[in-house]
Amino acid sequence: MDRYDREILTQLQTEGRISVAALAERIALSPSATLRRIQALEASGVIAGYRARLDAHKLGHEVRAFVEVNADRANPEQVEQFLRRVGAMPEVLSCYMVSGSIDFVLEVVAPSLSAYADFIDNRLLKLRGVKDASSRLVLRTIKPPSPYAVG
Repeated sequence: MDRYDREILTQLQTEGRISVAALAERIALSPSATLRRIQALEASGVIAGYRARLDAHKLGHEVRAFVEVNADRANPEQVEQFLRRVGAMPEVLSCYMVSGSIDFVLEVVAPSLSAYADFIDNRLLKLRGVKDASSRLVLRTIKPPSPYAVG
């Protein structure tokens, strides 16, 4: 990966809908060479896809939380079932297996605190294999997810 590829990745992370012509102009490369590089980055999997960034509050998601979950790791079948079920829950934006004293961290959104409590009490904690969960409610976002440094 050379400087042109890194610049393409940087530009696409901040402006995913930029035209190939405009991108080519910004990085001082021909449009055809820029398009070939984009296609190669897509084919290699470096560019995994494109998506729109949405405003959670405008969509009615007033509550965002990080939920630390401990699972019954002695029962791999229950852990796999937990992962499948969590993956299908629309409230769960992301799920990470982590090191340390907890097993998983979930990023969860809900329209209200009562809806969030219902999700925790009546859905998450009732999944087989979940031993316990602890929530960290987001009070204010200081730095939202940002582009990867590619330089």
